[in-house]
Amino acid sequence: MKAAEEPLLSGPPVVQGVQGRFLCEAFYREKVGGFRPKYDPELWRSTMSINMSPFMTIPLGGLVGWTLVLFVVGKIVPAVSPLLALGPQVHTVLGGALAFVLVFRTNTAYSRWWEARLLWGVVNNTTRSIVCRAPSMMKNEAAFTQMLTELMAYAVCLKNHLRGEKTTPDELGAMLPYPLVVTLSEAANPPLAAVQALSITMRAGVKTDSPPDALLANASYMQFSTALDALANTVGACERVKNTPTPFGYVAALRSFLLMWLFTMPLTLIGPYGFVAVPAMGLVGFLFLNLESMAMEIEQPFGDDADDLPLEEYCLGIERVLLDFLKRSPFK
Repeated sequence: MKAAEEPLLSGPPVVQGVQGRFLCEAFYREKVGGFRPKYDPELWRSTMSINMSPFMTIPLGGLVGWTLVLFVVGKIVPAVSPLLALGPQVHTVLGGALAFVLVFRTNTAYSRWWEARLLWGVVNNTTRSIVCRAPSMMKNEAAFTQMLTELMAYAVCLKNHLRGEKTTPDELGAMLPYPLVVTLSEAANPPLAAVQALSITMRAGVKTDSPPDALLANASYMQFSTALDALANTVGACERVKNTPTPFGYVAALRSFLLMWLFTMPLTLIGPYGFVAVPAMGLVGFLFLNLESMAMEIEQPFGDDADDLPLEEYCLGIERVLLDFLKRSPFK
């Protein structure tokens, strides 16, 4: 059989040529809009924002209300006034310890976020490495096109696997057949199933027609295998980040310490400052609770919070590279 007549090597048929997109751009752009946009670090205005998340509303409202109640009680019952004028020494010492624990908490959360970003960098770089070398190693356009289609399916399956979501037809373009994604999604681990499909396609699609190609076939497949190992290892590493949150005991101790420190601080402020202690506690509580809220959001970087990783944007970047190589395919 001539190379140009060879059928696709495995899986459902894919669309030949560069006609359309792997992904639905409107769907992905809408999702990207839910994440925090890029900002200019040299500008103050773009980085100065006050966000009151639901996570902060209850403790902050309770703190301000508690401070107001203590102030009113102090005015009505003068006998309790000495309790509202305690010295700040103990809170100063405990505040330093609390700040240290909060820094450790935020650094740990950021380390998880950054590790997740590096892992998606591995996906992006490995994909580029494969498509750069594949045209000289694959035997025909059908095999090359299917390999790129399965690479895109891997990225989509990994994104949705980490989000705990199912891939829907609405997010796919004409060049990424939904039946292929459904077949991969039937596996317990869809991105690993995509790696398996890629392995089959690469093994069958490596050039072996001429004697020189046959001599290089093993080396070519070994290069592909190394890249597939990187993609498979990335799945496990991303799952480790997702499934291993910060230890419960550490988070529980930190939040207990934080709330105890905040709710006892009015006893040191109401005496010397009077009603000013109410807005002052609101400000102090917002600053400290905001740090915990930030750490909570970024410690699970694969979600859809504003500061989580914009996985849809990464998938669009991968698609852009794949479409460019299809457009410049030497098989055309």
